[in-house]
Amino acid sequence: MTWGGVTRERRNQDKALLSQRGKRGGMGENGLERAATGRAPVHALEARWFAVQCQPNRENAAAAHLRRQHYAVFLPRQRRTIRHARRMETVLRPFFPGYLFVQLNPDTACWRPINSTFGVAHLVMAGERPAPAPAGIIEGLRALFDDAEIYDGAPSLVAGQRVRVVSGPFADLCGELVRLDAHTRVRVLLDVLGGSVPALLERGAVVPEDGFCCG
Repeated sequence: MTWGGVTRERRNQDKALLSQRGKRGGMGENGLERAATGRAPVHALEARWFAVQCQPNRENAAAAHLRRQHYAVFLPRQRRTIRHARRMETVLRPFFPGYLFVQLNPDTACWRPINSTFGVAHLVMAGERPAPAPAGIIEGLRALFDDAEIYDGAPSLVAGQRVRVVSGPFADLCGELVRLDAHTRVRVLLDVLGGSVPALLERGAVVPEDGFCCG
């Protein structure tokens, strides 16, 4: 996992701000560049969020074992509807497959045991030290999740979109979304026996067809 695009944008903003401060406070060019590009001495860091790459399909196990070691862990997840053995099932899947996040200060916390924790592949590093996520990114992301670290935001739907019904008597049928009547209702033309049948459904009963998973 890299923070390239976000980091570059934040660096540009920080550099402009620090340039003004540097002129007023006499900050030298080297000091300005170091501050603007995030190369300030690591010992100046407070607790930050760091990405942890997990072993395949071991995110939940890794999170549980890290918490037993008293690390602060953030494992964002989302509900996904899948078809399994001709049944519809809602499951929890990692929001960032293969990754979770830990919060620590690398100068005061013992972070090396993370790499040998069951389910963990390794901390995402920058040279010899863990690479922190850009300040504010994980903090802002956490605000979108509930206390169980689950994101329940409904997928966006627009008129004319192909959708699949995931619950109710029309489950597993596909069709075209005709209109969103309100926040809780949608009108869909369902594909039935070579024709189109109109149906008024609950908003949560349909998902974008291209975003549907088969487990």
